[in-house]
Amino acid sequence: MDMIQIAKAYLSVGLSVIPIKKNSKRPDIPRWKPYQTMRAQDKEINEWFGNGKDSSLAIITGQVSGDLELLDFDNKAELAKAWGKNIPIELKKRLVAERSQSGGLHIVYRCNDCKIPGNMKLAQRKIDDKIQALIETRGTGGYFLSYPSPGYELIQGTFTNIPVITGEERDILISAAAELNECAPDIREIVDIPVRSVSTNGELSPGDDFSNRGEVAALLQERGWTITGRKGQTQDGTETIYLTRPGKSISKGHSASLINGRVLYVWSSNAHPFEPGKAYSPFAVYTILNHGGDFSAAAKQLAAFGYGTMLDNAGQWDDLLDNAGQQPKMLDSAGQPGQMLDSARTDAGQMLDEKEVVMDVKGKNAIKTTTSSEQLKENLAHRFPPPPHPPYKVYNIREILTKNIPNITDTQMKAITEEIDIAAAAPPESGQTASIQNEYRDWVQFSGGEFRLADFFSYCGIKTRQLKRLVYNINERLISQGKIIHVSRGVYRIVDEDCDQIDFLNAVTDEANVYLPLGVNKFAAVMPGNIIVVAGEANAGKTSYLLNIAGMNMNKARVVYCSSEMGGGELKRRLQGFSSHEFHLEDWAKVTWLDRSSNFADVIVPGEGVINIIDFLEIHDDFWRIGKELKAIHDNLKGAIAVIAIQKNKGAEMGRGGSMGLEKPRIYLSMGSGWMKAVKIKNWKGTENPNGKIVRFKLRNGAIFSTRGGWIHEDES
Repeated sequence: MDMIQIAKAYLSVGLSVIPIKKNSKRPDIPRWKPYQTMRAQDKEINEWFGNGKDSSLAIITGQVSGDLELLDFDNKAELAKAWGKNIPIELKKRLVAERSQSGGLHIVYRCNDCKIPGNMKLAQRKIDDKIQALIETRGTGGYFLSYPSPGYELIQGTFTNIPVITGEERDILISAAAELNECAPDIREIVDIPVRSVSTNGELSPGDDFSNRGEVAALLQERGWTITGRKGQTQDGTETIYLTRPGKSISKGHSASLINGRVLYVWSSNAHPFEPGKAYSPFAVYTILNHGGDFSAAAKQLAAFGYGTMLDNAGQWDDLLDNAGQQPKMLDSAGQPGQMLDSARTDAGQMLDEKEVVMDVKGKNAIKTTTSSEQLKENLAHRFPPPPHPPYKVYNIREILTKNIPNITDTQMKAITEEIDIAAAAPPESGQTASIQNEYRDWVQFSGGEFRLADFFSYCGIKTRQLKRLVYNINERLISQGKIIHVSRGVYRIVDEDCDQIDFLNAVTDEANVYLPLGVNKFAAVMPGNIIVVAGEANAGKTSYLLNIAGMNMNKARVVYCSSEMGGGELKRRLQGFSSHEFHLEDWAKVTWLDRSSNFADVIVPGEGVINIIDFLEIHDDFWRIGKELKAIHDNLKGAIAVIAIQKNKGAEMGRGGSMGLEKPRIYLSMGSGWMKAVKIKNWKGTENPNGKIVRFKLRNGAIFSTRGGWIHEDES
């Protein structure tokens, strides 16, 4: 059999394959990520491996290939024999085994009992100060070169008959590999809030304190975990405890390892609530087991248990001020102005230095800081890093001085406040400040033209003067950098200098042959690369409209349908409702159906003759991101068509995102109960402007549309 025949044979048993460049491990196609969620068509296989091409073949692992996973033994498979001693013979005989080009070993299987995680490094060794992976997995998002690529040889089983093993059998395979580890696992992500460590004042947060001295093994044992093995110090000084998850027999292999008693590294896919391939600090383990992942609640409880040396988050601002020890001297209004200012500044500085506090505002663990100098502000940022949950309540310098210096005059107040730089809402390093900066820059970039600061404040819920001032400062900086232009009061637009040269001589002028229900084709031309948006109220028929587009075009185009809500059973019932269209259920197999709810741009199938349908673009807040998502999808079309449904409020003309969702679509349809409106038609058919026209319709059986009259302008109805 040649490469094309074998690739198609792999497709026929549910494997997703891609071509690999000769003498390389890199894909031989511009974009391979779409094939992580859908399998190629015969036409693509012919293009990839036909016409004398000598590309190698790779199989993508994960759900797209039927929950496929691979164990990759490197360095000439030196650990394969030791691993095999701990695997039952009957299980070993069922696995597919392949020798790689470098003399390594591939062990391949499917497991439907759990969600296959991403790639994991299981056994490593330090060689010349470099860590080398000896055994690792290829899971969701990965791929591996395979037979019949040059140098790859099947030594047991075939890829057209891959065994399906149980979750317990998978744990045996994985844990046997992890036991051969010779140094700490590749911990790429510690699941925890940002590490704060010891402050310059020697104070320690409750979470960090627990991570230093909390008993993780005891905590896990209380929840049913069992210690099933130990390994003394390896070459890098690592000591490991092996644990088995609750409800699992010790004989079925380990589920996780505890590194030096501090870091829990999980590899089992059935170790809920922990995720495979991730590492957890002691504080994270405590928080997940006892507080459902709420780090704020966990920190409070640990503080009550005596962990941490930081001021208690429950301490009250007013109580601390009232009992703050030495009170500042009263200002002498008869004193010399210079002496008075020096005295006031010194007194205020001492007072503030003595009263740095952390407050609890409505259970949000908000941080309140004031500072009398740049150095103090820096110290406070380390001592009281920003919490994960806003909002911040502001205590400004005027309130503090008035409370503690009752006789202060307005002139004195102004002189002092001009001298004192106060961190009123939060330290400059705060996560909230960074978040607003990033959100505003994204807002500007994907505004689709002109934008109003008031709209940004409204979308983000910004109400305080301090945060608005922050946005104004960012805005002024963008103006000075020439990135935006002031149009009118409160209105700005982006300076967009990116231009693609238009090759009109070689441009295609033919319309794309796409059917749109309710007669939209009569007045709207669809061109290659167009985006069509259907903004609909809840239960107005968006999905029915999109399914009609899929059904009416599936015999003349490649249709890829992404559904964010329907499972297989619901989809089947919806498709059965199209029987009066003379569609048999098996006809719908011509459509590629994908379960997808986010990052749609990553799975767009590019090229003319392809219709990508997205049902629906699911964004519940930060609606300005609609424009960002549409731009990302548009950039990946390369001649394909995208039909995208979005939600809209009842009675509104446009969907979520408002005018920011209007830039990229060439056709924008608004849909309500029994009506549809043409909000934007860029390419007309004929001379009459169709924008603003509406049509009334009926929808039968959730599938069949029929119009009640033609398209007319609203004032004609």
